[in-house]
Amino acid sequence: MSGRGHRVPEVEASLAAHLGEVIARGAPAQRDEARRLVRVLREDPTDAAALADAARLVDAYLHDPYLEPS
Repeated sequence: MSGRGHRVPEVEASLAAHLGEVIARGAPAQRDEARRLVRVLREDPTDAAALADAARLVDAYLHDPYLEPS
């Protein structure tokens, strides 16, 4: 699954974009978790636990000290 063009219309737009970026460029475990969260949020976009997990995942990805800008 490619992160390019990856869309989650039910999820708030910026969170969906960030999850797509994690899927495209994150570490393998981050990509797997982002994919899982996308599936959960497609089924229930109001799932508070999944939304919180997604926000934490994106925050960890964006603030990864080893992440190299492209």
